[in-house]
Amino acid sequence: MRQLITRTGLEYLNHLSRSSAGDWALKRELAAAYLRIGMVQDGSSSSNLGDAPAALASFQSAGRLLDEVLRQSPADRQARLDRMTVFSEVANLQQQTGQFQAANTAAEAGLRISQSLLSANANDLAAAQAAGLFHLELARLRQESDNPDAAQSEGAAGVRLLRQVVDANPDNREAQLDLAESHARLGSLQLNLGRPQDALANFRSQAAVLDALCQRFPSDTAARHALMLAYSHLGDTLGNPEYANAGDLSGAFQAYRKVAEAAKLLYDADPADVRALSDYGIALLRLGLVTPAGPAKREAFEDSAELLSRAAARNPQSRMIASHKTWVESELAALFLSSGDRAAGMRYYQTAMTTAEKALAAAPKDTSSLKGLVVAVRGLAEEQARAGARAAALASLDHALTPAGTLDASAPPSALAFRVNIARSWQAAGSVYAILSTAERGPQSAQDRDAARTWYRRAVGEWHRLESQKGFQAPMQKEMAEAMQALGGLR
Repeated sequence: MRQLITRTGLEYLNHLSRSSAGDWALKRELAAAYLRIGMVQDGSSSSNLGDAPAALASFQSAGRLLDEVLRQSPADRQARLDRMTVFSEVANLQQQTGQFQAANTAAEAGLRISQSLLSANANDLAAAQAAGLFHLELARLRQESDNPDAAQSEGAAGVRLLRQVVDANPDNREAQLDLAESHARLGSLQLNLGRPQDALANFRSQAAVLDALCQRFPSDTAARHALMLAYSHLGDTLGNPEYANAGDLSGAFQAYRKVAEAAKLLYDADPADVRALSDYGIALLRLGLVTPAGPAKREAFEDSAELLSRAAARNPQSRMIASHKTWVESELAALFLSSGDRAAGMRYYQTAMTTAEKALAAAPKDTSSLKGLVVAVRGLAEEQARAGARAAALASLDHALTPAGTLDASAPPSALAFRVNIARSWQAAGSVYAILSTAERGPQSAQDRDAARTWYRRAVGEWHRLESQKGFQAPMQKEMAEAMQALGGLR
């Protein structure tokens, strides 16, 4: 039904647009309609079809019409507000698809409009709310570009503005949702800076705002979805093994179980919603991470992989879906290998590598996909090396070493998010060559041992250069210690 509505609606709007010359009121209405259709195609805050290219085209059509209106009537406040909404949706969509520079341009353009409205009227709550959201988007983009100080500054500015809006109008539901999101963004920044207790405080503030909102409006789907994300943040910070966490596995399990229950309710209510589909898959992945070994863990991962595969087929441009799909495929690979099913383990690592490479082809600077690629390549190449498949192991290893070498030549020394994956790639090479050295005899074994030492030295050197930087977290410290221990064992 959504597909039918959007297709029919676009045909109608495109026809009207061609005959709207000089009719400024019609142009404004058409822009609002294009914006609504874009939200259905792939909007940031609604059920959608997961069609990012079509959504971007609709948002751009809305933007062009609003620009025409504003050239004619620069003081048209509603047109300026709608233009900010378009910039916000475009920035979010481009960030999700890895177009970071374009996303940054859109967010900064939207912020300029909101700041101009606030300059004219400091009590313009709609402008303050929009400005707060643009600061949050810019905080996320600064975080993506490895600038934690700027990200922290943008996040704090967003919280201040959104708190101002809520204090002035406590019954504003959207402002409450945005304030909760600002706490989440700030918490995420603090978590990446190795401050889990500060992050926990912000995530609990997020959950408290949303829990109160859900009690007031029990049928509010947007609030329910946001509360689900709040519990996900809490679970990550309490005990997700991939992140710096408080070591509370039981608390993480309880939080993730709430996430999975909420995600299932939203998915069952609207199975055609791509966002609900991917959210449910991600929720089950996280629940599986903290579930004790056994059938329940495997079931959570397998269900997650199936849901995320369907979501990726529906929305292949989404970096978020691709990175989580890679993640769960590698988790399944390790699970099957540990249970003795080598064929299934190898198959899942190969699938994870393919998933990550497709995501990186579309967004080469996506650090989540790069990490997923290194994890999958290392797992696959190590297992091939153990089986004595030397040529296959080295061929697999090249899938990580080639992009890491390119990145090593271009990423600045301070680019922590990129550099940690370079260190992981060198470490993977050290591990694979060390395994190969035990399978060979004579000169080849000695050469492989030398190669393993060389790669591990490079990894340790990279880790040491990074450990003084902000954001160098406990899991990274652990990886560095493993590289040092492996190098010591080879001496």
